[in-house]
Amino acid sequence: MKRFVFILVLFIVASLAVFMFGWVSLRLEPGRYAVMVSKTGGVDPVVLRSGSFRWTPAALLPTNLKIIPFTLPDMESVVELGGTLPSAEVYQEFMAGNPDFNWTVSVRIRTTVLPESLPALVEGFGINDDAGLSTWLATTTDLAVTGLRAAIIGLAGTREGATRLVSGEAETGFKVSLEKNYPDLSVSSLTLVSAKVPDLALYESARSLYLDYMESYRASVEPALARASSMAAEEQVRMEVLRRYGDLLERYPDLIDYLAIEAGMAPRQRAVVQTMMTPNITMPAIVIPTAPTATMPSYPAPTPPAAAGPSSGPVPVPEAAPDGADNPQSPETVRP
Repeated sequence: MKRFVFILVLFIVASLAVFMFGWVSLRLEPGRYAVMVSKTGGVDPVVLRSGSFRWTPAALLPTNLKIIPFTLPDMESVVELGGTLPSAEVYQEFMAGNPDFNWTVSVRIRTTVLPESLPALVEGFGINDDAGLSTWLATTTDLAVTGLRAAIIGLAGTREGATRLVSGEAETGFKVSLEKNYPDLSVSSLTLVSAKVPDLALYESARSLYLDYMESYRASVEPALARASSMAAEEQVRMEVLRRYGDLLERYPDLIDYLAIEAGMAPRQRAVVQTMMTPNITMPAIVIPTAPTATMPSYPAPTPPAAAGPSSGPVPVPEAAPDGADNPQSPETVRP
C-alpha cells in the first residue's frame, strides 16, 4: 500500500512538472506578448498573451522552444495640411471681392502594432526584439500618413468631401481605409483637430466663368493664328525659292538673259556683244574720216567815218587778199 501511494505521488509530481514546463504563458510578464519559435515546428502562428493559458509539448524538449517577448509600442502623429485650390489665383480675377480659396486640415493619429500580426512580422521581417518592432512601426506609420494626406487632399477638392471634413464624418472612413491598406497596423485613434475649407460653390462658378472666357478667346484668336502661320510658311517657301534662284544665277549668270528673252524683254547689251564676238579674234579698228575744216577769211575792222566835213585826203585801199581767196572789195579807191 505504501508503495502504491509512493508511486502515485511520484506520478503526480512528475505530471505537475511536465504540466508546468509545458505551460508557456507563465513565462510572460504582465502586459506583454510573445511569439513561439521551435526547432520542430517553426514559428507558431498563435501569439502568446500574458494571463492566458497556453500549453505546448514543444516546451518539454530542451533547447527546442524559443519565446520572443514583445511590448507593443505606439506612435502618435499629427498631420497638418493646407494649400490653395487648383488655379485659384487665376479664378479669383473673375470674381468680385477677391474670395479666399485656401484650405487647412489638421488630423491627429495614434497607431500601434496589431498583436495578431506579431508571428507574421517575426517570420517575414525577422523582428526579434522591441527595437526592431518600433522601427517597423515608425516606417509603416509614415507610409500610412502619406496615404492619409492623399485622402485628405482628395476630399478637400470636392464639395461633398469638404462637407465630410468639416462635419467630422471623414474620421471613421480614414481609420477603416488605413487598417485595410495596412493590415498589420492598428489605428488606436484618429481625430480631426481642425478643418477649414473654402466655398466650393463659388470656386466652381469662378472656374466656369474662366473656362467660358478662354473658349471665347480661343475662338477669336485661332483664325488669326492660323492665317499668320500660313503666311509665315508661304514666306519661308518663297525665301527658299529665291535663295535657290540666287545660287543658280550666281553659278550661271547667262540665265538672266535667257529668262529676259522668255519674258519678252530685251537682253542685256553687254551680254549680246559678248555672245556675238568670236573668242580669240581681234576686231580691226574702223577709222571714220572726218570732214575738212573750212578756213574762214579774216576781215580787217572797218574804219569809222570821219567827222562831218570834206575829206582832206584819199581813203587808203586795203591790201590784196592772199592767192586763191576771194576779195569781196574792189581794188578801186573807195571815196566817201
